[in-house]
Amino acid sequence: MKSLLTAICLMTFSVCISPALAEQPRIVVATDVWLPNYTVEGGTGLYEDIVRAVYPQHEIEFIYRDYLRTKALVRRGQADLWLGAYMNEEEYALYPNSPMDFDEVVSLQFIGPNSGQNARFDIEVIWLEGYQYDQYFTELADSYAEVTEVKAAVWLLMAGKAKTLLGDETELKVELHAIGYDISDFELKRFGDLGLYPAFAKTPSAGALIAQWDKRLGEMKMNGELLSLYQKHGLGEYYLFE
Repeated sequence: MKSLLTAICLMTFSVCISPALAEQPRIVVATDVWLPNYTVEGGTGLYEDIVRAVYPQHEIEFIYRDYLRTKALVRRGQADLWLGAYMNEEEYALYPNSPMDFDEVVSLQFIGPNSGQNARFDIEVIWLEGYQYDQYFTELADSYAEVTEVKAAVWLLMAGKAKTLLGDETELKVELHAIGYDISDFELKRFGDLGLYPAFAKTPSAGALIAQWDKRLGEMKMNGELLSLYQKHGLGEYYLFE
């Protein structure tokens, strides 16, 4: 009898603990590192917090690479999604309806000392590689080029070889400060806003992940949770959903 009771108890215990021991579904998220505090290597940025809030029942692994490599990871099936995509940026990915943020796109022109002297403006507009602004702003001139880094772009502006640099306002200001340029030597004008989304690999689970993203993000906007996350990371002034 004791053996029977022990067996029953063990069976009952195993039933009770099996949900706790069940493996959590896993999501691999690829992202670039964006200052200040949008994404932080180590997982403590705003976007990481948003992903965790949307998928609280999932184990989430963040992989940090430059932006083009994050897209490649999704394309090769090595990540479930990448962060910071524009809508329909790549045909091999799927997109939710709800953005997590917006790029405040500005135009940047050099107006500092000697600006305009010997300016040929071989290129009308430049932007950082991977942004593909020509797909979203149809008014852009045919004369444009992509550059690999802000430092190279600024050199083209100051040398009079390019007229205008397009980019995210926050990113450009941070980069200019980091490089050591005086922001007063440049004129910034608002150009337009583009929503930023997670872009999901076309997997069997993508539909459910996208549906959960739209549902939870809608709830977070309504109940103030999303704004609170922005404020937590010192980014409340960049909350553009209201």
